[in-house]
Amino acid sequence: MMLEEYNAKAMKQTKSSRPKAVDEHLFLVLDNNVQGLPWESLPILRGRSISRVPGVQFLLDRLAFAKCKRESIGQPHDPRFGAAIDPRKGYYILNPSKDLGKTEERFRDWAQDMKRAGWGGVIGQAISEQQFINALETQDLVV
Repeated sequence: MMLEEYNAKAMKQTKSSRPKAVDEHLFLVLDNNVQGLPWESLPILRGRSISRVPGVQFLLDRLAFAKCKRESIGQPHDPRFGAAIDPRKGYYILNPSKDLGKTEERFRDWAQDMKRAGWGGVIGQAISEQQFINALETQDLVV
């Protein structure tokens, strides 16, 4: 109840004091003692774009990597466009434990379309740790 009241007051102040950024995103760096709590469900955070990251150094590394990728393909830095990825360099893993039949059925056509676009991936089978490492090392996006 108190958090909801605080959220309502904070939202009024935010709306009146400054315009909200178009692509505002929140990164949570949480201690092991509190990472099990559903922070994203708090009223003040509900509906916002949020990612959990293991540490600030990780976040800085990802930002530096995105900058290098943009520069390597000659794309000027424009914060509106985020990180540069090659849409043909993706990998998907769909239902590796074979226990999500409806999910597999729902995304099977999407996965087949992605395969035609140049992605690699597996459906309904587990992959080895080495296959996963290879996907992370060679692909721009792993889903």
